[in-house]
Amino acid sequence: MLSLDFINAFDRIAHKYLFQTLLGYGIGNAFIASVKRMYEGATPSVQIIGHKYGPIPIRCAVRQGCPMSMTIYALCLHPFLHLLDLKRPGVRIGRSRSLTSAVGYADDLIIFVTSAADFAIMEEAIRLHVRASGAGLNHRKSKVLEVRSWCKQKTVLGIAYHPHVTILDVTFWGTIEQTMKDSWERLTGKVRAQAKRVYTRSPCMAARIRHINTFLLSKIWYTAQIWPAPNIYTQQLTTAITWYIWRETVFRVLVSTQQRPKQMGGWEMPHISVVRQMPG
Repeated sequence: MLSLDFINAFDRIAHKYLFQTLLGYGIGNAFIASVKRMYEGATPSVQIIGHKYGPIPIRCAVRQGCPMSMTIYALCLHPFLHLLDLKRPGVRIGRSRSLTSAVGYADDLIIFVTSAADFAIMEEAIRLHVRASGAGLNHRKSKVLEVRSWCKQKTVLGIAYHPHVTILDVTFWGTIEQTMKDSWERLTGKVRAQAKRVYTRSPCMAARIRHINTFLLSKIWYTAQIWPAPNIYTQQLTTAITWYIWRETVFRVLVSTQQRPKQMGGWEMPHISVVRQMPG
């Protein structure tokens, strides 16, 4: 797995490349003309100790704070991803029948390498993208993760191997087992630490259940969609929550009772063991 990081990704998109990309998608001339009016002719000035310098022409970058900027950047990155799909076989993700060679979310880009020959193809694709769009590859922040029995070989553009790679707040290691252990160990530690911080407060039962649903367990649902929770961490999370509810005293009501709907005498507390059944 090759994790690519581009330097100031949103600030380096060349406007000429942007307009050509929109044209290549077959987007209407009226819409492209509207985008051009937003970007062409924009000239900021700089004021230093009362002296004004400029105007300075802006020929790259997408506007910060504009709701359309994220979509524009995704459209500009897609030709690079499409080129990789055409040149390389890729891997099968989940239940998908098609093969995927690269995935991207905003400026987070992951490329799947299946053979040493892929490195030369990726190097050429990266050079084309950098030359066309104005992007710049950040070699220090880019990483390569060795998955299982992959034999370490010289990587594209000298990017170094790392023991783990963080993608969208999930840390991946070389094996599924190690990845699941690391992810849930950190999550369980966060939940237990936050539960202990509020031991000294005295909210009512309803407020404690709301706090569990809104703050404590909200940390785990995202990761649970990717890695099912092992039984040992499910037990630790359940223990932390029950101790928080009863404030270190004897548990007065069964956890299963608290998880029932209110119509059945419960508090609708989430059933943590369901996390283990969610698809990875």
